[in-house]
Formats: sequence, C-alpha cells, structure tokens
Amino acid sequence: MNSAVSYIRALVYAVRPFENMQHMAMTIAGISFGAYSAGILVIDTDIILGMIAVFAFLSHVLSFNNYATYDEDMQDASKGFSRKFRSTGRIFQFRVSLVFFLITVGITLYISPFITVIAILLMLAWALYTHPAVMLKKGRFVPFILDFITMPLLFLFGFFLTGSITQNALIISLFFGMIETGGHLNHMVIDSDIDRKTGILTVAVRFGRKRVFLVSMLFLITAPIYFFTATLDILPLVMALVFIPGIPLLIIRALPAIRGQFSRQRAAALRSIYRIVYIIEALILEIFILLSISYKIAL
Repeated sequence: MNSAVSYIRALVYAVRPFENMQHMAMTIAGISFGAYSAGILVIDTDIILGMIAVFAFLSHVLSFNNYATYDEDMQDASKGFSRKFRSTGRIFQFRVSLVFFLITVGITLYISPFITVIAILLMLAWALYTHPAVMLKKGRFVPFILDFITMPLLFLFGFFLTGSITQNALIISLFFGMIETGGHLNHMVIDSDIDRKTGILTVAVRFGRKRVFLVSMLFLITAPIYFFTATLDILPLVMALVFIPGIPLLIIRALPAIRGQFSRQRAAALRSIYRIVYIIEALILEIFILLSISYKIAL
C-alpha cells in the first residue's frame, strides 16, 4: 500500500498540476475567444479530447524535464525532489513522460494528423531543451523562441477546436507568448544559483540575475499593454482593459527588488504576485466572455 501511495504521489508531482493548469489556461482562453467569435459555446467531443491532449502534452514536457534534470534538481533543496519522488527515482519520470507522449499522439491523431505533427515537433523541441546532451536551455534566444511558438499555439489550438483560426486569434495569441517569456525569464532568475552550480549557463547566469529580472518585468508589463492595443478594435473596451489594472501592482512589488539588494527570494515572491494577478484578471475576462455569449444567445 505504501509503495502504491508513493507512486501516486510521484505521478501527481511529475505532471506539476499547478504549472500544467497554468498553461492549459491558454487553451481554455483559446476556446473562450473562439466561442466569443462564434457567438456560441458548445462543449463537444473534440473540445473534451483536445483538453485531455493538452494535459497529456504538458505532462509529457514537464515529466521529461524532471527526468532530464533529475540529478541537478536533487541538489536543489527548494524543489524537494527527494521528498516528492521518494521510492520512485529518475526512470519513473521517463516512463511517465513516455505514457503521456503516446496519449498525446493518439488523441491528436483522432482530431487532426496535422496537429499530431506539430505536437510531436514541440515535444521533441522541449525534450532537447532540457536533455543534457543538447541542453537548449543554455541558449540566449532558443528558450524564448520556444515560448513564443508553444504558448500561442496552445491558445490557437483551443480556438481551432471551436472552428477555424482567424487573424484576430493570431494577434491575440502573441500576448500569451509575451507573458510566458516574462515568467520564464523570472523562473531562470530563481533557478540561477543551482544552474550556476551545475554548469547550466542560462541567460540569468550569463548576464546576471538583476538584469534578467528587469527584462522579465519589461515583458510582464508590456504584455497587458499589447493586449489592450491589439484587442481595442476586437473586444469591448472593458474587456480590452482587463489586464491593465495589474500593472501598477507589479511595478510597486518589483521596485524593492530593483532598488535594493536583489535576491532570489524577491524574484520568487514576485512570481507569486504576478501569477495571482493574472489569474484574477483572466477569470474576470472569462466572466465577461461568458456573459457576452449568453447575451448573444438570448437575442
């Protein structure tokens, strides 16, 4: 029984539920905007299977990341690998990633073989991102190119599940690439100590934590401004403005880290803040979208 519980616990930790849901939200946003564009939301088989495929895709990427950097992560006490994966080990992560790889391929083949090709290419790219033999994570630009490809595609996939992809969908999708890039840069700042210790020369290690932190803030602040300007002619004003109120809060919270002695802990604290801010604003936008769809249906 204890062995079974350990494996179940390890499986849950392997797919990183919070990070998984954080990125699945981009596909949910795509479905919402697609429904808003069509004026109706129908939860059909394709949408249900599509969300399962996205969960499997992200679970593969995250668990393979655990597998590829397992030894390094074991040295980072803050990640708690020794507690999370007690009695399972590194090979368990690979098996989990393989199962979710196969699930992703199987479901996307049912939806569209073209989507399968894209999913496989993305999964391979993210595998090369963390695998020690290649470690694209060390690149100056490759990690963020992957962000700008993957996150907009998650949004566009959701939009695709409700119908055909439009020009407006392409415009909005870039917003998700921007916020992911900002978050990824901040994450590299948080991991910079262990990355330096294990010889992984990320941009935060190469150029300094504070500089990279400032760039991450630039992305996190300009992303809402981009969303507003890009959607002003697409959405009602109240919806286009929804991410703007969080900007002053992010700036206020970031100033102590910028003016004072910079630390990993301050970057981690800001991550908690911007996640909460974006989640609240996204939920408000989702409510506006659902109310708008309900109003259109009522007419």
